[in-house]
Amino acid sequence: MKKLLLFGLALGWILTGKAQTVTETAMIIDAAEDTTQVNTINDIVVMQEMVNSRNTTDAHFANVWSRKSFFNPGYVSSKTTSKDDVALSNTASKKLSFVHDWGAQIQLGHSYTLHKGAIANMVQINLDYTFIDLTVNHYNKDDRTLSQYVSGQKWDGTPGNAASESETSYTSIGFEYLPWGADKYDLTYGMSLGPSVTIAPFTLLNNKGLHFIKLNAYYHLGYNVGILLMDQKSDSHSSATGNKDKGKGLSLDYLSWGHGLSSAFGISISWKSIGIGWETRTANLKYKPISTEEYGKFDTKLKNTSSRIYLSIKY
Repeated sequence: MKKLLLFGLALGWILTGKAQTVTETAMIIDAAEDTTQVNTINDIVVMQEMVNSRNTTDAHFANVWSRKSFFNPGYVSSKTTSKDDVALSNTASKKLSFVHDWGAQIQLGHSYTLHKGAIANMVQINLDYTFIDLTVNHYNKDDRTLSQYVSGQKWDGTPGNAASESETSYTSIGFEYLPWGADKYDLTYGMSLGPSVTIAPFTLLNNKGLHFIKLNAYYHLGYNVGILLMDQKSDSHSSATGNKDKGKGLSLDYLSWGHGLSSAFGISISWKSIGIGWETRTANLKYKPISTEEYGKFDTKLKNTSSRIYLSIKY
C-alpha cells in the first residue's frame, strides 16, 4: 500500500512538471507571435509614410512644372534698314535707315512638353507656339533722308530701285513718292514656332522654394504681317517732293503693308509665375503701298533687327 502511494505521488509530480513545461512553451510561442504582429504593423506604418511622402513630392514637382502658358509684355529697341536703294525724289535715292524712338511688344503662347514629366525633375524640352506676337515701333523723322529731296543727288540706276521701273522718274508715269524721311509707326503681328529647353538647377536641394527657379532658352521661327504708317506733317521738306498730299499728317494714303519671315533667340529666368527675359529678333518684310494708284506697286524690302526686354507672366 505504501509503495502504491509513493508511485501515485511520483506520477502526479511528473504530470505536473510536463504541464508546466507545455504552459511555458505556449507562452513563449504566444510571445513570439505577438512580436511578429508588432513588427508587421510598424512596417505598414513606415510603408504608408513612404507612400504619402512620395505623393507629396510628386504633387510638389507637378506644381513646379505646371505653368506652360506665357504672357510677355516688354520694351523693344529696333533698327530698320532697306535692302536696296529707295527712290526719294526725281533726283535722289538711297538705302534707308530708320531712327528708332520707342517700341513695345505683347506675346502670348504655350509650351508643349515633348516627353512625359521633367527629366530627373531638372530638364524639360518643349515646343513653343506663340500665337500672338504684336509689336509697335515709332521711328523719328530722318533729316538726312529728307535732305535728299533737295540735295540734287542723282539716282545711280542700281537694280532694285523702285525708280528703275521708269526711264526718268515716278512722276513721269504719274506716281508720287512716299515720305520715307517722315515720322513712321510700324505695327507687326506674327506667329512663331520653335524648340525650347527649361532647366531647374536647384531641384536636388532640400529648399523647396528654390525648386521653382528655372532657366529657359529658345529659338523660334515665325511669319509676320505688318503695316507702316507715315506722318507727312513731320516732313519739313515735303514741298520739295512735289507731293500733292503734303502736310496731310497721318493718312491711309501713306500706309504700306508687308509680310515676311522672322527668327528669334531668347533666354529667360523665372520663379513660379513671374520672370524676366531678353530676346533678339530679325525679320525681313517686303512692303508695298496700299494706294497703288498713287504710289505704284513697287516693293520695298526692309530688314528689322530688334532687342527685347520683357516681363514674363506664366500660368
